[in-house]
Amino acid sequence: MNIKFIKNKEEFSPKIQCAKCGECCKGFSNEKLVVLFPIDLQTIPAVLKIEKDEFLKKYCESSTLHTAVKEVTLYTLKYIDGQCIFLKDNLCEIFSFKPIQCQRAPFNFFWSGTIEYKYKCMQNIYIPDSWSSEYYDKELLDSLFKQST
Repeated sequence: MNIKFIKNKEEFSPKIQCAKCGECCKGFSNEKLVVLFPIDLQTIPAVLKIEKDEFLKKYCESSTLHTAVKEVTLYTLKYIDGQCIFLKDNLCEIFSFKPIQCQRAPFNFFWSGTIEYKYKCMQNIYIPDSWSSEYYDKELLDSLFKQST
């Protein structure tokens, strides 16, 4: 068995190839959602050739997040029977321009090497328990939210 050792973001990002199993697009609930970033709300409707308002109405749910500074509207992709609205026959209909969160699949934000390896694309992949994506995720989230202001 050939095992690939992954130590940092630069190593895992280009090496994980989608196995087209659809598993990271399933199991959605009120606790597991795909959060859309401001850049997603620009890119996806543009590529689908629909207005942003139509995209939000047809494909998204919204909620208001109350912070000490302001209220923020948070958009998430809708899901049907626990699977992403864009998943058809285990394939993502928007794969080439999928949301930022989905681009990171099968990894979540702020995960560590103790991740469960339940996806086909993660077979024969070893990530040390001591490694975490926290630094890279903070950097990414900071840059994404700076773009939206």
